[in-house]
Amino acid sequence: MEENRPILRGVSETLLIPLAARALMTRRDPENFVDPLSAKFLQMLGEESSRFESDRWNMAGACARTTILDREVRKALQGAQPTVVVNLGAGLCSRYWRLGTPAGVRWIDVDLPDVIEIKRQLIRACQADMGISQAGWSSIPADVTGTAWLEEIARTADERVLVIAEGLLMYLPELEVKGLLDRLVTNYPGGRMYLETWSPLVSCVWGYLSRRIRKTGTRVRWGLRRPTTLTNWNSKIHVLNSWSPGDINPQEWGLLRFTPRLRRSLMKIIELQFAT
Repeated sequence: MEENRPILRGVSETLLIPLAARALMTRRDPENFVDPLSAKFLQMLGEESSRFESDRWNMAGACARTTILDREVRKALQGAQPTVVVNLGAGLCSRYWRLGTPAGVRWIDVDLPDVIEIKRQLIRACQADMGISQAGWSSIPADVTGTAWLEEIARTADERVLVIAEGLLMYLPELEVKGLLDRLVTNYPGGRMYLETWSPLVSCVWGYLSRRIRKTGTRVRWGLRRPTTLTNWNSKIHVLNSWSPGDINPQEWGLLRFTPRLRRSLMKIIELQFAT
């Protein structure tokens, strides 16, 4: 793998920051979080999680959202009903393997072609070394703001749909977020979705506060003040729950640990139900 190491372009830091956060969690708290695949990915890419530790807010946010989404997705996958998980903007996410996803679940990662190619290379290289299986996992190289990927996901009548959008929507213009949600509602009636949102304040200043994001040229374009805004966009969207990553390990948030109200307002994980 070392001789054919994937080349990370443009989006490299936005791919590597959450990967490094999960590797750091594995090293610091192995009793509560174990993700050897993320640590292996980072090693194979020639990176060390310590290089990212100074980007404290990004690391704290990535760790916290991972904790919440792992917990809620694990609960959502319990039970016998067949499920299709559609992981949008999946990046180098290893949740399918980390959760020990049950048989009968089809897990589909969707991301840009370059990202999917990197991930496929990493997974192929890890299959022999770590004994991981791709039995229920697949990937689609596509722009999530388009429509072609929706046509590639066939479903049986008894399969429910669970959509995940982690570390994605804040980088899209609001009109594209609205369009994506409308397409999901239309294509997946009765489905559920977990999405990560940032507040408008974060959208304004995060790219300036985070040197790593700023270096990529990536812009934070959309922020959400209240989850109920989503229900105003489309009457078939219902908000079931929301959680604040700022409640997770507040001591890791630097000076924000002294401002709990502000800390909790910066990020949300929101659970939606799409009406039939």
